[in-house]
Amino acid sequence: MAYNTDIATISQTPALNGPDGTDLPSTLDDAIRYSISFTAKLRDGVGFSAGAIVAGLGYTPVVRGGIAGTDTNAVNIGYNPTLSKMVVASNGNSFSNTWPIDITGNAATSTNATTAANANALGGSGSAEYVRRWSADTVRVGWNGSLVIIEINGNAFGGVIPMAVPWSLVQSRPSDLGSFSNGPGYMVDADVIRRAGSVTNMSNIGSANLTANIAGFGLVSWSVVPSDARLKKDIAPTMEDSLAKISRIDFRQFRFRDDVTDAPVDDGRLHRVGVIAQELDAIDSAWVNRSGTWLAPDQQALLYEALHAVKQLGQVVQQQAAEIADLKVRTGAGQ
Repeated sequence: MAYNTDIATISQTPALNGPDGTDLPSTLDDAIRYSISFTAKLRDGVGFSAGAIVAGLGYTPVVRGGIAGTDTNAVNIGYNPTLSKMVVASNGNSFSNTWPIDITGNAATSTNATTAANANALGGSGSAEYVRRWSADTVRVGWNGSLVIIEINGNAFGGVIPMAVPWSLVQSRPSDLGSFSNGPGYMVDADVIRRAGSVTNMSNIGSANLTANIAGFGLVSWSVVPSDARLKKDIAPTMEDSLAKISRIDFRQFRFRDDVTDAPVDDGRLHRVGVIAQELDAIDSAWVNRSGTWLAPDQQALLYEALHAVKQLGQVVQQQAAEIADLKVRTGAGQ
């Protein structure tokens, strides 16, 4: 009686499997031969309905190998509770949670050769999700919970990122950069102060004076003085005789000269009512703004002085009216 000792030599045909059928009882020999035949079919996957083995396993197996150039070494995948990560090993080599993936063609998540060559650094996400580098410097971008952090070659810049921008790319840039002493801090259109015409720069003197330098004319200034009581002290009734001071002003008519400055003041028209700054200065120096190239009337100071003079004049008229009424009563003229 011959016996099968190797699963590779058994046959799906019962008669070709031992025992040889000479031993009693012969039905026992047949049963043994059919059992061996079933084992051969199980080995070769014959006679099973589609999905029967997968259903029996309870999961779909992963096919190992089968790709040109790959070997048949065992591949092991598992979860490492110490690392809290999925790890992989093959042929006895553990790659922990960093898998050696080398893509030499176009990766599915890549759109050009640059990202394809570096697909191992993309982590499997689309190339549109990544910051493209223009140099070989190491650049990392991340969120630390409150600020965007950019790190370049190990140097971290948090929140405020010092970025060098070519001047040609600055929006609304002036053509004559030399007119700026420290360079402009340009922002979007809604927030930027634009230069116009021949204005070369703008600045402030303290918090109440704005100045602008006009090419060919000089520096001009505007005074904006707040009147909030919270900004003042030593508040008391004024002792100025504004009516007397206003009466000393000589009002003039004149035209502005066109041979003093490169940029004329106006079109040369006749100003029928005006003042001379030097003459105002002789009456009250507070009436003259000296922060520009040329002396100019401080219109706000003059306005307050004129209002006070009007009030003084009103008080004089009221007093005179009262005196006339009293005189009429005493002389009986009112009867």
